Amino acid sequence: MFQHLSLFFQIITAVICLFLYEKYKDQGFYIYLLILLVFTAIIEVVGTYLLYTDIGSYFLSYFFVFFQNTLLILIFKELLRKKSVVYLLYFLFLIFWVIYFNDMNEVYLIIILGATNSAIFPFIYLKELLMSDEIINYKKLLPFWVSVGFLIFYLPSIPFFSMLNYMHSRGLFFILNILVILMNIFIIYGLLCSKKEKY
Repeated sequence: MFQHLSLFFQIITAVICLFLYEKYKDQGFYIYLLILLVFTAIIEVVGTYLLYTDIGSYFLSYFFVFFQNTLLILIFKELLRKKSVVYLLYFLFLIFWVIYFNDMNEVYLIIILGATNSAIFPFIYLKELLMSDEIINYKKLLPFWVSVGFLIFYLPSIPFFSMLNYMHSRGLFFILNILVILMNIFIIYGLLCSKKEKY
């Protein structure tokens, strides 16, 4: 049940983001967010299909994590003042991604590294926001809601992904699906309630 609801929320978020393109197209990070949301929805549809057909999704996972992290660095490169940290973390991720590319046993390590980067980027943005004048109007800032949504998913998913090697079934995946739903609720709220701004 949660898996289908999670997929539904991802598709709805991507569709809303597409429809609101005109409103947010002047925000530098928005096109990358749009690509990320549409790309994720497509990959999740394909992944769900593969799950029901028992076709392996090893390479799909590897490339998904790579493209996801690439899009996240492009999003936060537009939002952050301290860009060097983003480049450093992405560079470290790329090194591990290349080293373990052909090792099926280490796909979880790549997923954990990707999730860690994906949690650190919004954390840095929220810290910078807290130290700026924009904090006064944070409720109307789309990057705030997107960052909170990413943190809600990626922070708890790090220990979850760390335990994947020890799971013998998909029985606990409903936790991940609930996190995906929560993340998308925050992003949808941000898309619908934020004001148009240039960055």
